[in-house]
Amino acid sequence: MKEGIDHTTFWNVWRLTPEVYRYSNTDQWFVKHDLDKLEIEDAEDRAAYVLSSVVSLFLARQTNRRMMKNRPFSTHDVKLKKNDVTVYTKADKNGPKAGIIPDDIELVMVSYATIGLNDDDIYWSITCFRRKAGDLPLFLLSGFVLQEDLELAE
Repeated sequence: MKEGIDHTTFWNVWRLTPEVYRYSNTDQWFVKHDLDKLEIEDAEDRAAYVLSSVVSLFLARQTNRRMMKNRPFSTHDVKLKKNDVTVYTKADKNGPKAGIIPDDIELVMVSYATIGLNDDDIYWSITCFRRKAGDLPLFLLSGFVLQEDLELAE
């Protein structure tokens, strides 16, 4: 309902179509052979109804999404104060470490700050990677960095 989709149409489509799934490690799709849903009688009419209904559902959802007003997601590049900055998986310096930022990376992308899970320190959510195409080895790291390790504009 939040997406602007008609409730009855959604449940009709759900009831009339067989379940489809795939294993995560293959591209092959599998269909659950539910005899009630795969009966030949009226299959053409049901298929036509489901196809037109699904198109209507997607159009309603798309129209609703266009009406929503959101700020675009953005990040900001920030310099590191020192080398060998530790990145934590959570906002907790006593928790697991995601890794250490290599010395050749000087900028990280930050998106937001939060207070630590088990302390009053401030942690920034960061992502960093090697920016030049062809740089090897490939490197990508994300997690939380202590504010004291970042050069933030005052």
